[in-house]
Amino acid sequence: MKIVDIRVEVIFLVFALVFGSVFAVINPPFAASDEMWHFFKAYDVSQGHLVRGSPVVSIPKSFGNIYHFTPWEASTVENYRNKDYSIFNNPLNNNDTIVIDNLNTFNYMPLPYLGVAFVIKIGQLLNYSPLCLMYFGRFINLLIYIIIVYFGIKIVPIGKHTFLFWV
Repeated sequence: MKIVDIRVEVIFLVFALVFGSVFAVINPPFAASDEMWHFFKAYDVSQGHLVRGSPVVSIPKSFGNIYHFTPWEASTVENYRNKDYSIFNNPLNNNDTIVIDNLNTFNYMPLPYLGVAFVIKIGQLLNYSPLCLMYFGRFINLLIYIIIVYFGIKIVPIGKHTFLFWV
């Protein structure tokens, strides 16, 4: 079997799984732009709040630890090496909450958050920590992305290679 015989969508699938998984793991928690706010939005959706009239949301205090932990200074390797990540292992407690103003994402449609909201809900039942929920959320988003693009490449009639290198 020659490499040219391999279907374009399979090439995408392999590269996306390998490099997407590596990126999801090596990127420090909540280092991506607005990742924390989107995580809070996904949590809010997991609690059944699909539409909100106000940006004020209640989140567990263990999420609050993350909220106050996330560095706003320039992201350098040294900043992340010197942080105490043990707070990420605190169990999620829905009964002990704080109120935050999630103005960044409160108006967004809930559909893109449903995958992560589902993972958060399952993680709550299994008593996972916020850090685990964050990584599971990253992986469910990666899988949803891979599925959508895989089938997009598969059904597009022309330009499959262009599509492959564009995504």
